[in-house]
Amino acid sequence: MTFNTTWFKGVPGMIVLLAGKTITAFNFALEAGCITQIHTLRNPDKLRLFGSV
Repeated sequence: MTFNTTWFKGVPGMIVLLAGKTITAFNFALEAGCITQIHTLRNPDKLRLFGSV
């Protein structure tokens, strides 16, 4: 499993890959430097935006 940090939708995020395939994308809502929300994307059709699915 590999974790890559990135920015998407204007906020920091993390892409999780398993055997080279994107399986999850997280992005984090920030307020005053603290994470206030975590959004998870698992839909394979939408994960195609991040590379290999």
